[in-house]
Parts: sequence; C-alpha cells; structure tokens
Amino acid sequence: MTSPSILTMTNVSAGYGDVLAVRDISLEVPVGTASGIFGRNGAGKSTTMLTIAGIVACRSGTIVFDGDDITHLPAHQRVARGIGCVMEGRRIFRQRSVEENLLLGTVSRRARRRQRTSDIDEAYDRFPILREKRKELAGRLSGGQQQMLAIAQALMSRPKLLLFDEPSAGLAPAIVGDVLAIIDALKADGLSIILVEQLIDRALPHVDSFALIDDGRIVYRGAPDDSESTRMARNVYLARGSDHRDGPSI
Repeated sequence: MTSPSILTMTNVSAGYGDVLAVRDISLEVPVGTASGIFGRNGAGKSTTMLTIAGIVACRSGTIVFDGDDITHLPAHQRVARGIGCVMEGRRIFRQRSVEENLLLGTVSRRARRRQRTSDIDEAYDRFPILREKRKELAGRLSGGQQQMLAIAQALMSRPKLLLFDEPSAGLAPAIVGDVLAIIDALKADGLSIILVEQLIDRALPHVDSFALIDDGRIVYRGAPDDSESTRMARNVYLARGSDHRDGPSI
C-alpha cells in the first residue's frame, strides 16, 4: 500500500523578478520518508526549497502540505503548520546564546513555559554538546556545532516535514557524516525530510527517492539503489559543467 504524501508540488514555477529559477516542478514526498533534490550550483535546488518554505512566491502551480493547499500561505504560517527549515549557511542568531536560539525556535508554536523547557531538554538529549555550550554565544561554536544548533532550533517548532538545504556546505567530511547520521535518526523517528545536496554520493544512501534538477527543471527521478542513478547524475553534472570546486563527487 502506498504511503500518503506529506507534500505534493504540481507544476510549480517560481523565481526572482522577471527570472523564473524553477519551472514546472512536480514532487511528491511520502510521509516518513527522505526525498533528495540533487544538482549542480545554480540548478534551482535552493529556490525549490525556498518556494516550499514560502520565502519565494509560487508563480504558478500548487503546493499541498498535509492535505491542505498552502500555495499562497506566508512562510510563518507554513512553519506553524509543520514545515521546518535548516537553510544553507547555518542561519542561527550568532549574537544570542545557544539556549536563546532554541527558545526562539518555539515562537511559532506559542508553547507554554513547561513545554518549552521539556523541548529544550529533548534537544540537549539529542545534541549533548549543545547542553555543554548552552550559555555560549552561537557565533562562537564550531561549524559542526552551529549546524547541530540549526537543526535543533528547527526541531523546536515540532515540524512534520524538515527541509535540509545543503547541510554539508562548509563542513569537514567527517562532520558531514555526523549530520547525515542525524538525518537518518530523524527519519527513523518518523519525520519526513527533503534533502538538497551537491554531494550526491554522500547523500544517496540517506534518501528513499530523489530527483535530479538542472536549469530549473527536474530531469530525472530515481531510487538510490538504482544503478542508472549514478550514470544520470554524472550526465547532469558533466554535460552542463559542474562549478563545484571538487568536481562531481560520484
């Protein structure tokens, strides 16, 4: 039996000013699964995520989340309904303490004090290093610790769907493995996930299905255990000429 979808995008186009960055994107994310969106720099991956989050306006098409049409819903209402975001660049409040960052993550839920305390304790149980650093300014954390804080902050809104945009960016390879392991654990807990990445070889084992995007369009869909996936990924990178500094990592 097919799982119901937590998110369905149908023929979605979006962009900036007069430029369409993504065109006719259709995507379905079954409940409790991790879906990947892969492609080179500038292919339209991040714009797709920002459109799901409501930060970039949908020009055409529809976005349905948890059974409701959210196509024109503002970003803060999408967070309140259950869409969490871990955006590229570890967008935390660097001049606030770790614990203040976590508290700010509860704002959309208007949680009571006892619930906020419980949620923070849960975050510290998941990320023990954050408990040790709870009084430190977030900007003084290492890159890996900042990424953990960004994830923990997003989880404070109790999302049903969590968007990860380039979680490997700027991190050492060993730390990338830790972050991907966190994604596995969250999926095991029943959270639905969309993972945007350039490092296809690292990300493939952590998703249930994926879409390759190029020039703002989905050009291929596959499963991580499909041998055709690697060949298609190479074609997307090499035919267009990837500008990733290490080349296609496949």
